[in-house]
Amino acid sequence: MEFKLPNEKITITPLPRGSSMINDPKHIGYFMYPNTLASYTLPREMSGNWVKCLTEEEQEFLEKKLGVNLSFNKSNTYWTKRDVRIIRTEELLRSGFPIDISNPDGYLDYKILSVQGCFAPSWDERNSKPLEYKFVIVREGEKLSDDQEEADIEQEASDKFSKMKNNKEKLIDFLIRYGDKPDKDSTIEFLRTNVWKIVKKFPDKFLKTIEDVDYDTKIFLDKALRCSAIKLIGKTTYALNYANNDIIGSTLGLAIAYLKDKANSTTILEIQARIEVEESKRKSKVKKDKTE
Repeated sequence: MEFKLPNEKITITPLPRGSSMINDPKHIGYFMYPNTLASYTLPREMSGNWVKCLTEEEQEFLEKKLGVNLSFNKSNTYWTKRDVRIIRTEELLRSGFPIDISNPDGYLDYKILSVQGCFAPSWDERNSKPLEYKFVIVREGEKLSDDQEEADIEQEASDKFSKMKNNKEKLIDFLIRYGDKPDKDSTIEFLRTNVWKIVKKFPDKFLKTIEDVDYDTKIFLDKALRCSAIKLIGKTTYALNYANNDIIGSTLGLAIAYLKDKANSTTILEIQARIEVEESKRKSKVKKDKTE
């Protein structure tokens, strides 16, 4: 069958990953230095012949359209002159490098890039060789599902934030679980802003934290530790900090299992009471400090 050019465009999309020398994303040379030119020519095989990047049908079609010899014999000098040039610009990082493969020149450029070791052949394969791939060849519509998934994650994170943004205690609980150390006397506006920054920048991490099946139990454990109802022995063992100092778990997982077990409801109610007493004391102190 006679070869026909596809009626579409592709986009060469950068995969910024740094290098062994530069691994700071903020460094100016994290992914090529500004205005750096990368030139890609057809590579050679061990025999010296050029790597065959075209089928016989493609080769015959393009030779007629371009009026050049596209044989892959090592003596063919055409391939020494034919290159694809990509310049590192802000536009490249933002939108990629488009190639119209519905015309002969664009299609040949695409085929030359498709046999380069640093170009991932598709969006789905972009992470299969993270140490090798610097770019990915993206077909039209190929990223739509990923873009939609990202949009869904951002929307879900925003929706969950809306349900907690007016609750100071929930904002503090989240920040502690996330790994921050918020001041309990901070204004709700300050706490809300800090959580919102996480939602906007890391919506996936926000959801991973808040959708943890043990999220509420971990919050309870955090509060128990802060009011000294529970203490941490060493780095992993959790024990009651009163009565007989009974150990409730030698690991975080076992401590969570203990607190979720209905058979331990009496102990859990005791811990809850101690948390409430400490919270009441703290609020009274804050109120007194304000009046003074």
